[in-house]
Amino acid sequence: MGRANRRAPPSASVSRRLQSLWARAEHPRTPPAEREMAAAMTAALMKRYG
Repeated sequence: MGRANRRAPPSASVSRRLQSLWARAEHPRTPPAEREMAAAMTAALMKRYG
């Protein structure tokens, strides 16, 4: 059982960033390009940190 197979839970700062990005992506007044960017960044962070 090596440490390489274990993932650390996301830190509080990563969780805050995810929440902020997702809120920006879902906000009705966010411009479409920014909405897409925020959604893509959220997906990338979720993939990285699980």
